[in-house]
Amino acid sequence: MSIRFEGPAVFVENMGVARKFYEGLLGLEVQFAVADAYTAYVGGMSLWSASSASELIHGRTPTEPPGPQGRGNFELYFESDAIVEAWDTIEAAGAPVVHGVREMPWSQRCFRIQDPDGHLVEVGEPMPLVIRRLLDTGLSAQEVADRTMAPLEMVQAVAKG
Repeated sequence: MSIRFEGPAVFVENMGVARKFYEGLLGLEVQFAVADAYTAYVGGMSLWSASSASELIHGRTPTEPPGPQGRGNFELYFESDAIVEAWDTIEAAGAPVVHGVREMPWSQRCFRIQDPDGHLVEVGEPMPLVIRRLLDTGLSAQEVADRTMAPLEMVQAVAKG
């Protein structure tokens, strides 16, 4: 038996508002959508109407509240080669900010926001870009591996280009 992870289904209160955020602001591409109940994106993530999900999974009628969404204990991770430009776009759109662009202890720059339902959304630099940036400062492959916590083999592969 083989089980493969295909991606998260994020429960949302308002499909239209959520789609505007993920498609309009983050640029996700719709693979298919089923009315206001479900939207699947290229790459594996999907949105599921909380009331529809609650009814199908738990047998609750749509008039019963499905419970709170976005409780801060789950994060969706995205990457951008242009982290500052992505931040400027997100900030200008007025998305709720958890923190602005910050460098993590492993040298990756990222920021965190909340989607319309309060789910945590992180946007970070791809690690190969971080490795390349550090190599370009003159650090050795071993120094970059130590700083980023990436395997030396990965750093060497990025260095070879």
